[in-house]
Amino acid sequence: MFQKLCEVVNRVEKDTVLVIDDTIIEKSGKNTEGADWFYDHTKGKNVYGIQAVTTVASGSKGIYPLLWQQYIRKGKAENFKSKIDMQKEAIEKCIESGLNFSVVAMDSWYFENKLVKFIESKGKYWVAECKSNRLVLYNDKWIHIGDLIKSTKVSEMATYKIDGKTYLVKQYYLDMKGIGKVNIVVSLGINCSKILVTNNLAWLPKKVIEMYLRRWDIEVNHREMKGNGLKRAWLRVRCGITSYMMLNALVQTLLEISTIISLSNTHFEFRSVTPEVRYRWVAIEVIMNLIKGIKNLGVEMLDKIVNAIANPYKSTLVMKMYKIAKL
Repeated sequence: MFQKLCEVVNRVEKDTVLVIDDTIIEKSGKNTEGADWFYDHTKGKNVYGIQAVTTVASGSKGIYPLLWQQYIRKGKAENFKSKIDMQKEAIEKCIESGLNFSVVAMDSWYFENKLVKFIESKGKYWVAECKSNRLVLYNDKWIHIGDLIKSTKVSEMATYKIDGKTYLVKQYYLDMKGIGKVNIVVSLGINCSKILVTNNLAWLPKKVIEMYLRRWDIEVNHREMKGNGLKRAWLRVRCGITSYMMLNALVQTLLEISTIISLSNTHFEFRSVTPEVRYRWVAIEVIMNLIKGIKNLGVEMLDKIVNAIANPYKSTLVMKMYKIAKL
């Protein structure tokens, strides 16, 4: 099933960025298997719910949620797997299924030595945000990368414009402790600074930033998935929760692909609107086509549709015969 899903994605995307992350689906029931108190960085506090380890393909045309897995803390599961191990298995599964992707994007939490080495062993590039306490070899000394930022002068930085936003950046090629030679891009802003790191030494700063910005697609997917059923799912058993999350991801991916193929309005292309807006537009097109059908075939068709909704089992054969007769 998963291999077929990847094949369908490959039909519309020549290459994707695989984004890995996790999110919390808040719950109120105390008897849900695996539910616990987790720290939600978006709220800055602990919340009670289910933590989902997520793997999403970000393409040039759409966002494809591939894997949503429930994470259960150590001591509460017979076969415990860390979130890092779960993402390794997810990446391996995507590779074995033939998914077209060349880069893995992640936030600073997933920027872990063993994980990036694993990604490199599979012949893939990675790009990640980096914490300021990482050690780099600069002028023959191991220093915190945060100290490197402090010594960076604005006059030495270049200006890039990406998606209407201006970035002030400085690029370094340094050895990072436990990883090796990396491409580092320091971006300074009014309110914050970002440190981006990648193993692709050929990328210019603009490319590094563009690839990392694709990570935002998984945040969009989190919002869309929670709003389309996951938050209202009151399953208690882990196998049921996992099955429901996977089925939800499958449906969202297939719906995303169907909108890309069928949309007649080209201004609803990727990155101009969220998937939810495109889904609504598909619903509008369905209604418009229904109205046109009623206009062409008359009130009799409307009566058949009403009967089909009111008596789905009895009217199915009648509708089929009606369609055949009209042809």
